[in-house]
Amino acid sequence: MNTVRAQTPVSNWPGNAHQYLQEGILSRTLQRLTQGELIERVRPVGHPYATTYRLAPPARKLLTAMAPAVQWTEAHSALVVRVQGLRQRMPEE
Repeated sequence: MNTVRAQTPVSNWPGNAHQYLQEGILSRTLQRLTQGELIERVRPVGHPYATTYRLAPPARKLLTAMAPAVQWTEAHSALVVRVQGLRQRMPEE
């Protein structure tokens, strides 16, 4: 948890202010991802207690498949922001 709090946001995504995670939300999210078999919880025996998480193989494959889409989005972030602005101004059908 301290690691999450200590992180400085590195995202330069336009129009987004960074919001830090709350402990309860992070704990529930990690639990759901573990139950969904997307991450694996690792807790070695002994002191000091330190729980870590790692991506499960299916999640690694998913991220590999999604990398081109993420790269496209980063390269065209101004377009994405413009389209989001248009959608927010459009009346719902």
